[in-house]
Amino acid sequence: MLACGWFVPGGGRSKPAHGGSYAGHLRSLPCVCAQLVSVLMIGGHFILFAYLAPYLAEIVGMRGDEVVTAFFAFGVAGVCGGYLGGRFSDAVPPRLVIRLTPLAYLLALIAVPFMSEMRLLFLVVMMLWGCISWMISPVVQSFLISQSPETAEAGIGLNLSAMHVGVGLGTGIGGLLVEAASPSVLPAAAAILAGLAVVAAFARHGVCQRRKGPIASRRRERAVDSAARLIRRAKVAVAL
Repeated sequence: MLACGWFVPGGGRSKPAHGGSYAGHLRSLPCVCAQLVSVLMIGGHFILFAYLAPYLAEIVGMRGDEVVTAFFAFGVAGVCGGYLGGRFSDAVPPRLVIRLTPLAYLLALIAVPFMSEMRLLFLVVMMLWGCISWMISPVVQSFLISQSPETAEAGIGLNLSAMHVGVGLGTGIGGLLVEAASPSVLPAAAAILAGLAVVAAFARHGVCQRRKGPIASRRRERAVDSAARLIRRAKVAVAL
């Protein structure tokens, strides 16, 4: 926290989002679909990730130091994913990247159980899965800002809550599956939620309602500037 306070550049404080911003954000079908992408992708991720240790031990056959090494590799992949997600969002149009990321994540997740008997390939696929899973936060938030800059702060706030909903959802489902069946079913269940995230990413019909006129234009410019400051702060915090 001290390092963040010292190194994160100050950009002024923006006004907190009001109820109208949240309501306007939730009236936009593309924005709601983007929030569902976060819930479903992170939910699918935690179905397996929350119980990755028993999966590695019982299904892959790893023991002791091998499990520690696998978690270390997964952590490195996750950090890289957060950085790559931000870079990818800057380089590719948000409407495209929010489709490509869940699709790539689904393919990586489907490959996990097929590599369980090949340690090296499994480690590579697991790292790819972990990397893509942590790309989703900057990807979705970049899309929300570009889709509706005037409700960007409300959208990002809701997205943080949506991610935690996904964590709880995935962990709960995974626990029930481990208790009722075995860790071997976790990748399939995670892939189902990831598949629904892909559906949500492509189901972006409709347009965010936006006000017209010079006043609204100035408000939108201020919203974009404020959102850009939020992104810069977040990138510096991730880098730290």
